[in-house]
Amino acid sequence: MEKKYTQVIEIEECNQAVMLARVSSRKQERGASLDAQVERIEEYCKKNNFSIIEPTPKAFVFTESSTRGGRKKFKDWLPYMTKMDS
Repeated sequence: MEKKYTQVIEIEECNQAVMLARVSSRKQERGASLDAQVERIEEYCKKNNFSIIEPTPKAFVFTESSTRGGRKKFKDWLPYMTKMDS
């Protein structure tokens, strides 16, 4: 059975963004993939008038495998995003 949603949610305009850039290996990091992501995010934010806000500069730019290690840095990002929503 298909659900249909009728509730209308009012969305506030937001001009803030939190950068999240990730590669899964040191090899990708050295290949400038991480730097390229950061550059594209910064360009997008500048073009669309977003301010990048973070606890520290590039706090959520990291190298971390999604299949090994439990994604610690990614999980650190989630509570920060929840705080920003309130």
